[in-house]
Order: sequence, then structure tokens, then C-alpha cells
Amino acid sequence: MKSQNKDQKPGVQNLGQASPAQNFVQVPLPAAQQVQALAAISDIQEKKQCVGNMIYPCIQQAYGNDFVGKITGMLLDEKVVNLDLLVSDQKYLSQIAGQAKNMLEAQQKQQQ
Repeated sequence: MKSQNKDQKPGVQNLGQASPAQNFVQVPLPAAQQVQALAAISDIQEKKQCVGNMIYPCIQQAYGNDFVGKITGMLLDEKVVNLDLLVSDQKYLSQIAGQAKNMLEAQQKQQQ
């Protein structure tokens, strides 16, 4: 098992890094008209809020209610995650959300 750097949040150090060997649940993308509205937003916090509102139901559809809030929060808090790709690239969203879910499940197992 890998040791974690104490300066990092538990389990998020690899979020956003490629994991080509893993297959993740396909997460649907938000509606195109919602995504177009992002172009007008320049404030990063407002953009994160808007992206979160868009991807929450998509992640909920793919993973259910148990992890949706935590997964969405992890994606928005992580600096290496590309907000524009989260709403425009289904493979990217699915991979990043899948990595976050795997980290949450691993963290739960460690706490048991």
C-alpha cells in the first residue's frame, strides 16, 4: 500500500492523473446549452459553483446518492481537474469521477 503525504487530503493525491487500465462507469454530460453559459463566467468560484450544479445530477445518475456529494466536491476542489473538460468530455468526467469514487471506497475500507 502506498504511503500518503501528510500535507495532502487523504486519497486525492492521484485525482486527475491518467489511469488507462481502469474502466469506469460512464457518466453522462450536462446539456449543451448549460455548458455554453460557462463561457461568460470569468470568476473561478462562480464557475466552480456552476460546474458543480451541472455535474451533480450526472454523477448522481451514474453512482447514486451515496457518493454524489463527495465525488462532486472532490472534483471541484482538486486543482489538477480541468473544469471545462468536466462538462465537455464524457471520457474525462467518467474517469475523474471513477477515480474519486475508488478513493472514497478505499478510504471507507481503511476506516472499518
